[in-house]
Amino acid sequence: TQVAVDLYGTYVFEWREINGNCTRSDQVTIDFNEDPDGLSAGADRSVCGLLTTTLTGTAHNYQAGSDHNGSTGLWTQVSGPGTITFTDATSPITSITADLFGAYVLRWTETNGNCSRSDDVEINFVESANAGSDQEICEIFNTTLTGNTPSAGTGSWSIISQPVGSNIVFGDVTNPASTMTVDRYGVYVLRWTLSTPVGFGCN
Repeated sequence: TQVAVDLYGTYVFEWREINGNCTRSDQVTIDFNEDPDGLSAGADRSVCGLLTTTLTGTAHNYQAGSDHNGSTGLWTQVSGPGTITFTDATSPITSITADLFGAYVLRWTETNGNCSRSDDVEINFVESANAGSDQEICEIFNTTLTGNTPSAGTGSWSIISQPVGSNIVFGDVTNPASTMTVDRYGVYVLRWTLSTPVGFGCN
């Protein structure tokens, strides 16, 4: 026969047969587990210039009065160029730290009995542009630039200021370690700009 309950939890049912003065019975335990399908790992987003942020997941809201003892929630790292450290991997809202810039996929999983659900979120840690240290060059007209390499997107060198009448030639304007050749002595100010892919939110 079918049976329906109004609260999730563990129920013990007994089947009994009576024949004259003979009685036999047997019990069965049925565990009705609520499916934690209301969870969420939060919205994908980018973090600009930092290697730390706070995850904003949402735990499933279990039925009031039901029994879900032993249910668990856990963050895990699915992919990424480095390693994510969770302050509290069992909390849907927790701070994290990455050791490398780049895109990471993280998964929030909830398990209740034999029911399990998960949801993924992508966090893009996007580095700030760094043109490298100032240089002083003696007696030559060329040098190698030392900008930082973007984890996503591209970079480009541009000229902010230069001596009047001078010319600058870049080996590769998109290379952070491009060569640079000038034809006059003096002070040159250059800018290294990172442009991330559409949707990353950092430029």
